[in-house]
Formats: sequence, structure tokens, C-alpha cells
Amino acid sequence: MDDVEFRLGRAYRTRPLAQGCIALVLAAALYAAGLNMPAVRGLAVLALAYAAGSFAVCARNSHVRTRLTAQGIEIRRYRRKVVPWPAVSDIKITGSGHAADAPVTSIRTRTGTPRGRGPRTVAKVEVARARGHRVRLPAPLVTSSHDDPDFDDKAELIKTRWRQAIAGTAGHYG
Repeated sequence: MDDVEFRLGRAYRTRPLAQGCIALVLAAALYAAGLNMPAVRGLAVLALAYAAGSFAVCARNSHVRTRLTAQGIEIRRYRRKVVPWPAVSDIKITGSGHAADAPVTSIRTRTGTPRGRGPRTVAKVEVARARGHRVRLPAPLVTSSHDDPDFDDKAELIKTRWRQAIAGTAGHYG
């Protein structure tokens, strides 16, 4: 069985990259304009800190992935974690079937959860481990500001690979 890898879409990296570039230009302009004014230099430092944070989010999102191997599901966020197929008791897909119809706004529109912590998750895949602990897969993912038109196919492939691994027919299609 070949390994299959899912990554977050390009939009998850381009938005923070663009925000970081704008903040960096703003920081340079504020610093140049406020050479003799400490308050303006302080604003430049804040803009520079925002730019650094945006670039960090961009770098983090470029490494986030879900990988299906013969041994199990490899999850990479900040560190690598492997969930062996025998330890998976269920795979739950939230928003399946409706991911294509989900309201996805433009990336220029700022949408967030009621707590204001970023885009609302529309469709996701969760893996239930044998001991009851649930792990949300970082990809595939559909949020209110980023779409994945192939989400349902990817989620079904994850379930199919799990069923094949449990049944001992990994790599045998048909």
C-alpha cells in the first residue's frame, strides 16, 4: 500500500504570509518616520512583532499534514505522532456530504468563532482511539474561510484505508 499524504491548502499559508509582509512594510515605514519619536518607534516594534507572528503561522501551516501509512495515521503539527491502525476504534467525519455546500467566504473577509479565535471549522475528520481519546486530523479540513473541494473523497479514503488495515487487506483493492 502506498503512503497517502494530506496537507493544508495553499490559502492557509498565503494569508499569513501576505499579512506578515504588509506588517513588515508598515514597521519599516513607522520606524523611518519616527526616528526622533519614541511612541512611533514603539508602534513599529508592535508591527514587527505582528509580522514575526504571521511568518511563524505561515511556517507552521506549511508543515502540518496527515499521512496514511501501512502502520497507521501519522499526524504532524508541532511534532510527529503516529496512531497505529489497531488503536483506532472509529473515524468520525463532521460536515461530510455538506462540505461542498458549506458557506466559505473570501479570504479577504475576516470571519471567526464567537470567541474570535480564527475561522470556524465546517468539516473535519476525527480519529477515536481505542481508549476513547479523540484526535482531530490537521488535514483534510474545511473552514469558513478556506475550502477543500475534495474533502469528502479524502475523508472516505481515510475510512477505506482504516477498514482495509483492520481487515488485513491493505493494498488489495477490489
